[in-house]
Parts: sequence; C-alpha cells; structure tokens
Amino acid sequence: GKPMPLLLIAIAIGATIVGVVAAMDRRMQRRIDAEVEALFADLPAGRPAAISEAELETLPAPVGRFLRLVVEPGRPAIRCTRLRQTGTMWLAPGASPKPFTAVQYFSAEPPAFIWHARLSLLPRVWVSARDRYYRRSGNMLIKPLSTVTIGDESGPGLTTASFIRFVAEAMWFPTAFARASYLHWEAIDDRSARALVDDGGVTASLVFHFDDDGHLARVESPDRMRESADPGPTPWYGEVWDYRTFDGVRVPTRARVSWVLESGEFTYWEARLTELEHDRPERY
Repeated sequence: GKPMPLLLIAIAIGATIVGVVAAMDRRMQRRIDAEVEALFADLPAGRPAAISEAELETLPAPVGRFLRLVVEPGRPAIRCTRLRQTGTMWLAPGASPKPFTAVQYFSAEPPAFIWHARLSLLPRVWVSARDRYYRRSGNMLIKPLSTVTIGDESGPGLTTASFIRFVAEAMWFPTAFARASYLHWEAIDDRSARALVDDGGVTASLVFHFDDDGHLARVESPDRMRESADPGPTPWYGEVWDYRTFDGVRVPTRARVSWVLESGEFTYWEARLTELEHDRPERY
C-alpha cells in the first residue's frame, strides 16, 4: 500500500529539524572560530625569551620552586596554548552528572581565553556552551543544540569571574606566573602565595597552594560571582593533580572545581586533559 501521509509528514518535519540544527551548529562554530582567530591575532609578535633565574628569584619561594619543577630550563616563555578536555558538570547541588567535551584556547599576554564545550543533557540532546575572557570583558553563551540562545551573560561580575578562571588556569601555561604584566605576587608562607591581578581595572585576588613535592595543588578566590544576579561573590576553589609533560612543560591533567555555599561545598566541574599544545596559534 501507499505510505501513510502522516508518517511522510513526520519524516519531513524530522529532516527539517535536523537540517536546521545542523545549520545553526555550523553558524555557532563559525562564530567561535572567528573569536579564536581574533584572540590569536592579538598575540605580540616574536618569540619570548626563556624565564631567567633572576626572574624566578623575584617570586615567592613556592612559586619559583614550582616553575623550576615544571618548566624545562631554557624553554621560551609560552605565548599561547590550546587543549582538549573531557569531563563532567553538575548544574546544581544534588543534580545528576552531565558529561562534556571541550576545547580551549589561551593567550598568555594579553590575557584571554575561549572555552567551547558540548554538554550532554540527554541522549542526542546537548548544550553548546562558550565561556570567554577577551579584551577585559567576560561573556558566557549557552545554546541548546547550538540553536536558541538561553544564556548570553556579560557584565562586571562575570568579567571578574572569567578573569579569575583565566588566572587559575594559567597553570596550563605556567611561564605566565613569572612574567605576566597583570599579575603581582605576595608571599604568604613556604606552601602558598597570593596573586593580585589587575587587567586594566579588572581586579581580583587568588591564593595558590603547593604540595610537599612543590606542585600546584589548589587555587582559591573569594572574589568570584556564582550568578550574575548574586549580591556578592561566593568562595570558590579548584584542585589539580596528575601532572604530565606536554611540549617541555609539566601540567596537571586532572582538575576539579567547587563553590563553598552556605549549605556546604558544591563540586560543579571535573575534567581531564586529553591533549595540550603550546605556541600553536591555530584553532582545532
């Protein structure tokens, strides 16, 4: 017999939806590609010199010790970094874990990053999320299936939060800890140091904690906003471990990030690095 008209209509509608989603996904990807190219276009020309022993001597003891441990002597300072991650996010305390994959791009100077993730909500239902700090402005963009924008946040609170994220994640291009124009160190003790950061008026403080071996193990900040509508910042920290060498630099390949809420600690992000390259200013 003839195919049922309703079935044909349903197939046609399904094909149209798939086509629209694919087109919007390509459009989202083109936007992010353009943002990545703009980030790399701002990199200063030339190859920077290696971090000198004299520069290391000016740093708080645990920071200098960490850099001697993770950066091969004579290696030029890192200009930019790109990486791939897989991980899990929790959207609220007690929520079920949602897997994600992500790519991320960094410029050490001027400070900038782009993080683009695909978060799986249900089988075949995913959210495209892009977090960015670029030219002293933070922006978070969230689009289910890369189609309708359900989140497009910016403003001073998000800008500070994005800058804090950038400074914490400089552990993946650690020569920035010695030379970044926006970073000033204060000694605390033999296992920790405070970073006071200022990017043209975007300011924050972070405390970096190092383990018995000298590796960075934890970073925390009191200045990070959890939601743009919040009246004030929420204590925040990240933990890192499992160091491995990429391009002559030892970096942590595992990370976990949490908020300290009145109801208790809430871990909302955990990830594993699967790939990392320095000084390759190209998009994946």
